[in-house]
Amino acid sequence: MKFNCKYFLGDRPCRFHKEKNVKCEFCQFYVRQGKKILIIKLASLGDVLRTTFIVRGLNEKYRNSHICWLTEPECVPLLEKNSYIDRILPYGLNSYTQLLVEKFDILINLDVDFRSASLATLVEAKRKMGFGMDRNGRMVAFNSRAKEWLNMSLWDDLKKRNKKTYQEIMCEIIGINVEDKSPIVSLTDEELAFAKVFLKKNNFNKDFPLIGFNLEAGKRWPKAWPKEYFLELAGILNKQLKANVLILRAPNSQLDERFAGLDFIIDGGAHPDIREFASLLNLVDLLVTADTFALHVALAFGKKVVVLFGPTSPQEVDVFGKGEKVVAPLDCVGCYRNNCSKTPNCLEKISPHSVFEAIKRADLG
Repeated sequence: MKFNCKYFLGDRPCRFHKEKNVKCEFCQFYVRQGKKILIIKLASLGDVLRTTFIVRGLNEKYRNSHICWLTEPECVPLLEKNSYIDRILPYGLNSYTQLLVEKFDILINLDVDFRSASLATLVEAKRKMGFGMDRNGRMVAFNSRAKEWLNMSLWDDLKKRNKKTYQEIMCEIIGINVEDKSPIVSLTDEELAFAKVFLKKNNFNKDFPLIGFNLEAGKRWPKAWPKEYFLELAGILNKQLKANVLILRAPNSQLDERFAGLDFIIDGGAHPDIREFASLLNLVDLLVTADTFALHVALAFGKKVVVLFGPTSPQEVDVFGKGEKVVAPLDCVGCYRNNCSKTPNCLEKISPHSVFEAIKRADLG
């Protein structure tokens, strides 16, 4: 039994035994396992997805490494089919007890969060990067390169002055240099077929652009653009570009009745399955969205984007030359406040016409 093989699973047959009926002694697929790496990145959906690029760099730096990723159960589907990840662990008691027994060569915790930091401190690893927790309950940086991000988490003025993208900072923390820093989502043939059937059912005319509207945003910061602005923009797009608009909605949401009455609107539905949501987003020519999960899905597929920024930092987001950032014309942009008393607020200061001009510059061909 070759326990040091990269493909050895420990509790069930490897895929080569299943597919080829080979055994360890004479297996031509044997690869000696390199570094055993644990990544802790629990939440949220958008943060997990935009962090997936690091597995490319880790694979380049540590050949034949075994990469294990611990994340929230709701984020597990995002990491599925990612060829760089060998094992995905959903955060919970079963994974916790398993990790306390295992030993890793490298542990990477990129969450400035007490749950992940305390677990990162407990798990045994020869080398740790990112963030942990000391016995006084304070967040600490495992390595010197992580201190900059930790300080930005504590001081708003440092966060606002930052000019580096999230990806650049994560590369510095981990010590990797990867050219392609875009997120990774791999759709199956069945998921691609699901999207094609959806288009057929909705009689989509391929002669005209399909613009995606992501109406939702996370609850932590007030990032959602007003729906009446989306409605006005939809009318402009249809009149000026003859575009159809695909509405992407959150699970359990209802389509605003103002959109439902327009014949150029396609309702994507409220899909609880995030991979189905991703497959529909893959259909659009361009996505209009706030700084949220849908943005990172679009960037994973190389889609053109127009991103609206208010309470979060536009500097941290890299659109990889695929579109434009429309930043609210206020000095307080990037404040990271949970609520805002200003009227109009930052997102309300972004007009539909300014977003339309950004879409035109995106050159939809």
